[in-house]
Amino acid sequence: MRFVPLVAIAVVLAAQSSFGQQTTITVAQAESLVRVVLHHEKLRLSSRYCQIEPVHKGDKAFVPDYFSFSAYCDYPNAGATTVLGLYIVSPRTGEVWEYNECKPFTFPKLLELRRKLARQNHATEEAEAKYRANIGCSTSR
Repeated sequence: MRFVPLVAIAVVLAAQSSFGQQTTITVAQAESLVRVVLHHEKLRLSSRYCQIEPVHKGDKAFVPDYFSFSAYCDYPNAGATTVLGLYIVSPRTGEVWEYNECKPFTFPKLLELRRKLARQNHATEEAEAKYRANIGCSTSR
C-alpha cells in the first residue's frame, strides 16, 4: 500500500506547479538561447574550433540567479583565443544579455522563444526585475 502515498505526493507536487509556482529553464535551454543570439548576431560557431561553456566563480554562479556562458573560438592560426562574448540568461524568463556590454537581446525570434518559456515557467517581467539588479545593467541601454 506504499503506492497510494507516492501517488498522493506526486499529485500535490503537480498541483503546486499548476497553481503558479515558478519553475526555471534548464542549462541546456539557456545555452540554446545563447546559440540563437549568436546566430542572430552573425557569429558563426565552427564546431571544430568554437565552444560555449558555462561560467562559474568557484562553486558559485558568475552572476547570482542567472546562467552564465562564455562563447569563444580557438582557431589554430590565431595568436589568441577569439572571445565572442560573455552571456547571461535568466532561468526564469530566458532573457539574454551580453554581460560585458550590458546589452539585452530583443529580436523577434528570441522574444517568441522567451514568451513560450515564460508561460511554461509562470514568469513575469515584474518578478524578474528584482533579479535584474544582480547583473548591474539597466534595461534602458
